[in-house]
Amino acid sequence: MHFLLSVALVLQIISAVVVIVLVLMQHGKGADLGAAFGSGASGSLFGASGSANFLSRSTAIAATVFFCSTIALTLASGAFNKRAAQPTGGVLGTVEAPAQTTAPAVPAETQNGSSQPLDKNGVPLTEEMQTKPSLKSNPMLPQSGAVHAAMESLPHSSATVIRMTVTEDGIPADAVVTQSAGSVVLDEYAMRCVEGWRFNPAKLGDKPVSAAVSIPVRFLSMMVSTPAAPSDRPMKKASAEVKEAIERNNHPVIRVSVYITADGKTDGKPKADNDGNLPGSDFKILSEYAENSVKEWSFTPAVNPDGEPIPQELIVPVQL
Repeated sequence: MHFLLSVALVLQIISAVVVIVLVLMQHGKGADLGAAFGSGASGSLFGASGSANFLSRSTAIAATVFFCSTIALTLASGAFNKRAAQPTGGVLGTVEAPAQTTAPAVPAETQNGSSQPLDKNGVPLTEEMQTKPSLKSNPMLPQSGAVHAAMESLPHSSATVIRMTVTEDGIPADAVVTQSAGSVVLDEYAMRCVEGWRFNPAKLGDKPVSAAVSIPVRFLSMMVSTPAAPSDRPMKKASAEVKEAIERNNHPVIRVSVYITADGKTDGKPKADNDGNLPGSDFKILSEYAENSVKEWSFTPAVNPDGEPIPQELIVPVQL
């Protein structure tokens, strides 16, 4: 097929050149190209009439060859292009186009490019389905004299509103005061207390997630209207060394600082205060005895104006 196309193309080119030359020869005058073959001259190569007949017939033949080769090239080119468009595999036969495959389904978490949690049925969960954080424990730090005085000077409705992020572990982070109670002392006290609070984290489905929350810290609930008081004062069995120190100092009174929880129990180690009335060696013996005894005491917890038990740091006198 390629050979025939080449032959037709060569014939087309040759016939086109011949037609051009013959046409120029027939219209030549004087000393131009037609004069060599006797155009209008009796002394020409073929004679006067022979020259005209030869050129006319040659032009007709060359034109016929040109048109036939052009038609042949057109038909052959169309057939070749149609054949070339059909896929072939040579000696291996026809090559089939590969079957179009469908990408396997992927979870919505990958499709939407986010880590949006899904429920048990694979349905994406929205923020409306989120369970909000809830307070798990809110221990309050011991109240200093400045804190207690600030509480008493403010209206009962005073509160510091703190906005924070509760992490997946239920720990507050990035806490900031969004509404002041009207006292810098109380705002700072509230911030220190919140650092130790713990929460049940927010959940999106069954997955714990971080969530922002605003918590009002009401100081009325922390204000002591009825202080804590010992309800039972058992004393440890005194050793001979303790008894001797007590006798030497005429049964002294030692003041012990202790933190009482909302359920009336001591929290942490009680600490005795040396007012300077006891010798150093005797104070060491007697303070340890007093601290260990107070740790075993029972207390009635402090109560706030709402009648709720609250923790309180208390200083109790221990009579030895």
